[in-house]
Amino acid sequence: AERRPADPAREAAIAAFDPATSAFQALGVDDRVVKILGADGIVEPTAVQAAVLPDAMTGRDVLGRARTGSGKTLAFGLPILARLAGDRSRPNHPRALILVPTRELAGQVAATIEPLARAVRLRTVTVYGGAPYDRQIRRLDSGADIVIATPGRLNDLVDRGACALDDVRIVVLDEADHLCDLGFFPVIDDLVGRTPAGGQRLLLSATLDGDVDRLVRRHLADPAVRKHVKDGMRLT
Repeated sequence: AERRPADPAREAAIAAFDPATSAFQALGVDDRVVKILGADGIVEPTAVQAAVLPDAMTGRDVLGRARTGSGKTLAFGLPILARLAGDRSRPNHPRALILVPTRELAGQVAATIEPLARAVRLRTVTVYGGAPYDRQIRRLDSGADIVIATPGRLNDLVDRGACALDDVRIVVLDEADHLCDLGFFPVIDDLVGRTPAGGQRLLLSATLDGDVDRLVRRHLADPAVRKHVKDGMRLT
């Protein structure tokens, strides 16, 4: 995602927003992030955010049934920022990994997370197929903290030695059912298996059966399970 031009009115709105008026502050979100959300009118979590954030912010694995448009990007993005802020990543050694099924979704996730990451001095890089390798490799060389990736391109970069996964502290599988429908199960299984044991895993999916269930059983440890019901989310 491209960095938006400076907007004096927006910057003033961010500076003026009182974090204490936002429910996100009580969930442990950094005030610098809370102020940006508040300036955009985001002061109350959606159902999926309210369900996922309390467990995810403590470092627990979470398995969530969540559809596109439910606000799930912040549900996993905010815990990543909380976990990584205050430190920097080594070149080619990201500390958070978000796997998504398509280039389009990678761009959407990056557009949401990147401005919040900048506020807490974290770097993001988006990698996907169909784009030149050189720019993606240069950004990984610069010390990206968060990698948002499609599995095939990330696997290529790992094989080329441009991205190592041994520092990864938190892995997100977004739209895991779509990832599996596209045949990515073996690649995802291998990539997640290369990250350190004991790292946090967050899996969001519209369905939780088949290959998604295999991923859960292989890579999530005693996850909190959150599923959609008619009135929002509930623990099951």
